[in-house]
Amino acid sequence: MGVVVRYQHYLMQAEGMSKQDAYTQATNEFYKVRAREEMENKIARQEAVFYGARMLEKPFSTSQAKVERSQMSRNKKLFEVRQKEQHIRNVAATGKTFAAGV
Repeated sequence: MGVVVRYQHYLMQAEGMSKQDAYTQATNEFYKVRAREEMENKIARQEAVFYGARMLEKPFSTSQAKVERSQMSRNKKLFEVRQKEQHIRNVAATGKTFAAGV
């Protein structure tokens, strides 16, 4: 049974409403809730895009997942290179400090 029909049944039983009145109220409330949820989702998507999110055309696109894996791999390599560079700078700075103290 659908949500509207179950709620209609509840209104008929608990509130003593007629079948038509219960259905009208149930559908009206359902559409209000649905409209609010759609508006909340729209606002959430807009905020996400504003903060840099990229929306996928298909939620579970295999080609998109492949692109993301490739980007993550590239980012990991870049992170490792930058860590090595930072380590070299730290070692060089430490060496200069000892050389200056001698």
